[in-house]
Amino acid sequence: MRIILIAFVLLSMVLLAGACSVTEQEAAPTLAPPVATAMSTAESLPTATIAAEPTPMDVPEPVAEEVSVEAESITPEALAELSQIVEGFVADGKIVGAELAVIQDQQVLLHEVYGWNDQDHAIPLETDALFNIRSMTKPIIGTAALMLVDEGQLALDDRVADYLPAFDNDASRDITVEHLLTHRSGLPLSILTNFDDFPTLRSIADAAGEQGPDFPPGSDFQYSDTGMEVLGALVEVVAGKPLDQFLQERILNPLQMNDTLTLVDSQDPRAGRIASAFLGNAGSWSLFWQAGDEPIYPFTMGSCLYSTTMDSPAFWHSGWTAVRSVASSCCRRRQSPVR
Repeated sequence: MRIILIAFVLLSMVLLAGACSVTEQEAAPTLAPPVATAMSTAESLPTATIAAEPTPMDVPEPVAEEVSVEAESITPEALAELSQIVEGFVADGKIVGAELAVIQDQQVLLHEVYGWNDQDHAIPLETDALFNIRSMTKPIIGTAALMLVDEGQLALDDRVADYLPAFDNDASRDITVEHLLTHRSGLPLSILTNFDDFPTLRSIADAAGEQGPDFPPGSDFQYSDTGMEVLGALVEVVAGKPLDQFLQERILNPLQMNDTLTLVDSQDPRAGRIASAFLGNAGSWSLFWQAGDEPIYPFTMGSCLYSTTMDSPAFWHSGWTAVRSVASSCCRRRQSPVR
């Protein structure tokens, strides 16, 4: 049995909940071992329950045998407690709004929305809004790179400098593909200060190579948005097409992720469903972006994808490993711990 727990956070923040715990101080009810991602948007609204009874989840049917993983059942009391925790976040002003889904064995056990899309104008958050999933974009870009590895177009020990000449210097020459995938390249968290300084994804990668790492590649771990921008640029060079096109054609389309956007296009009818984004702190949130504004991201990069609570599970669900464009060896590799 497999559980996917998703709570989308409208603050452009991502909480990764390994066993459904939401804060260090407040423990969520004990659930079965999940495949879990959590993401949200504070004055409370009554919650809207979308699915009280289990309903089938619309994901591609697996075409290969799936390994069975035993899990405990989720009690109604546990679901109610989890819902109360998220509702409490809204009531306490910790978040502006949220959408929460709990899925087990491809059955939707809980799907609720809480709070506001625009609290200043009392516009409630609606189900199936698209959220900027921020760093949950990274596993998708990482999968794109691993697909190229499986196809023999890349190798994990290839030097980035072999593909991006800006890395061919004493500081950056030893950075490899594996270093980028495992956040051990030494590249900083971010070099972005203004998008106007970087007209393309490649320009970010080139600047990163010229700046160099903070420590010798492979010697330590440092979470790096920059490293993922470099990996995305590397995919573009090796695949010979823009990153957004590669992700759309090779991952999103085969997985039928029809509510996941690589770029915001005002002409796309889905753009009007994108949740607003806020800046601030608990109890003091300011709207800084809403549907209709200029896109935040000028091109596809490591934190730019938008998706819904019911679309993103297609990427994490075990059945996706059977999609023909994604080799099972790639899926095993992306789930293997770094040693």
